[in-house]
This record gives sequence, structure tokens and C-alpha cells, in this order.
Amino acid sequence: MKYRLRNELRLCRNTLSDDEVFFKSQKIVGNALPYIIKGKHIGVYMAFGKEVQTTELISYILEVGSAYVPKIEKEDMDFYQIHKDTCYEMNAYQIQEPIATKKILPQQLDIIFVPLVGFNKQKHRIGYGKGYYDRYLKKTNATTIGLAYECQLCNEHFQDAYDIALDMIITEEKVY
Repeated sequence: MKYRLRNELRLCRNTLSDDEVFFKSQKIVGNALPYIIKGKHIGVYMAFGKEVQTTELISYILEVGSAYVPKIEKEDMDFYQIHKDTCYEMNAYQIQEPIATKKILPQQLDIIFVPLVGFNKQKHRIGYGKGYYDRYLKKTNATTIGLAYECQLCNEHFQDAYDIALDMIITEEKVY
């Protein structure tokens, strides 16, 4: 069932125009700003494709605290500090990852902004199916915030035993 939902929700997200992605992302980032002042060490993903764009969010985080982005090594994911002048390389999934930066321990992060393919009102997420975030989130007590478009809301019950509910999910329309 998750496979079917993942494909349907990905298709819905991918039908958004570039302008819709831009304007909806702007609104979502605006809705997220009050939460970044609550943390000093903030993890945030590097958006790719039609995901909620995080470039502006990263800029805001760098103004008020320290920003960290994920890097995948084999089956594990860790977060590494970035700065305005950080250099990046593309990983196997065509996502930018920082080169030669300092890793932070999961328990040191205050907030983590999480990408998702879909979510339900119970704040469970459908990710991309590899489990990187599910495994990482089990190691941290950070506040977890999903960023999504309202069209990614799914009314079906889909979580598995290993799935971890997020603390909140922010869309262009509301905060769950």
C-alpha cells in the first residue's frame, strides 16, 4: 500500500508547476520561520526536484544559528555543518551534500526539517522508501518538522512499526 501511495503522492507533487513550487515554498518557509528561533543547531534537507525548496530557509537558519544538512554514507545518514561558503557534490540520488565539513551528533540537534513524499493528519510521513530518516530520527530528541505541500496530505492510515511520527508538519495552508 505504501508503494502505491508513494507513487500517487509523488505524481501529485510532480505536477506542480515551477511557479507553484516557488510560491508555495515561499509560504511554507514563512510559516516555518517562527520555529527556527527556538533552536541553535538546526538540521535541514537540501531540496531536489519539486520538494519544498529550502534555500531561503537555510539562509535564515544561518543568520540565527548553525545549519546542518544530511550526507549519506552506505546505509547511514548523518548531518554536517554548512556555512555560506560550503562546497557541495551530488550524491547517488542527485542531492547536494557538503564536502569536508563537521558532523554533528544526533542528540546535539535542536530541530530537524524533514522532507517527505506524503503525510497524514497523525503526522506520519511517507518518505522515499530507503529509511534514512526513520533510522536517524530514532537517535535524536530534536523537534522534527516536515515541510510539505497541502496536496501531499493523505487520509489513509499507512504507518509501519518502524515509522516515527513527526512533531509537526508545515504546509502552505496550515501547521499540523
